[in-house]
Formats: sequence, C-alpha cells, structure tokens
Amino acid sequence: MKDTSIEEGEINIPYFFLETDLENVDCNYFIQKIEEGIRYENNKSFVTNVKGEMTDWKYFKSDKIFLNMLFPVLDYIEHHLDLTRYELSNCWGLKEGWGHYTSLHHHDPCYFSGALYLNDHDSELNFPQLKKTIPTKKNKLLLFSSRLEHGTKRNIIKEPKYALAFNFDYAAN
Repeated sequence: MKDTSIEEGEINIPYFFLETDLENVDCNYFIQKIEEGIRYENNKSFVTNVKGEMTDWKYFKSDKIFLNMLFPVLDYIEHHLDLTRYELSNCWGLKEGWGHYTSLHHHDPCYFSGALYLNDHDSELNFPQLKKTIPTKKNKLLLFSSRLEHGTKRNIIKEPKYALAFNFDYAAN
C-alpha cells in the first residue's frame, strides 16, 4: 500500500473513509472476468444503482486473487479502527460505458463498503456528505461506511470504466 490516508469524523452519523493505492493488482484479470460475468444470464446490468453493465452480486465474493489483495487492507484498518466483527457479503464487477453512471445511493444496512478501480478514467466518485470527489485511478481502493451516499455522473467519453464494488455485513454471532 502506498499513499494511504484514513479519516474518521461525524456528519450526523459516525463514519470512516479509507483511500489507498494498491500495488501489483492484476487489473487485466479482473477486467476479463467482468467481461465474462456481464454476459451471464444472472447479470445485474441496468437493474441496480449501476446504470451500466454489472456482474451478479456475488461474482467475485470467493475469488482468491481479490481476497488476497484485500486482506492486507483489512489488517490495516483493523489495526487503526475499532471495528465490530464483519464478513464479506458480496463483491461484483461493473463496466460503465458511454452514457452509463451510478445513481446516488448508499449501502445501509451493510457495515462498510468498498470499490477498487481497474483503469484510469475521467469519471469521479462523488461523496456529497463529505464534499469529496475521488478520481478514478487504476489500483485506487476505497473503503467507507456504508451509510455514506455516493454516485457518479454519466460517462461522456468512449472508454469504459471498470471497477469492483463490495460490501461487508456485520458478522452473525
């Protein structure tokens, strides 16, 4: 991990927000898997807050390459934050082509959520409650409290944006 920042605060709700750049992410592997997953019959393209192409919700949930990449980040936040027990509930891939976008939404009642960008793109992820916009940069990973609203504007360039998105739920006792 490099260029890592983490913050806590309150905006009528307690929250955390982690932004970091990962190294050695096999972005081509994930993009290829997304291209496969959006062709499956059970895809979620254009039926969720992602107004673009999307795999099934749990498409990457058990992917060992994804999990091995994520574990050091989870170790980092567990060292810096006092978190309740959690478990990965889902992880999907998305492709936003020309005219596609993600509508403003949150992931409540999940515990926390994340996104990993797989290519550089002009799109930005907007967090209006934090007055923060995050550029889409290859290998950029975000983890944030699921109550934080976020979304993107329409993609107005020809190249698609690729990302993984995921949620953690509170662990069952």
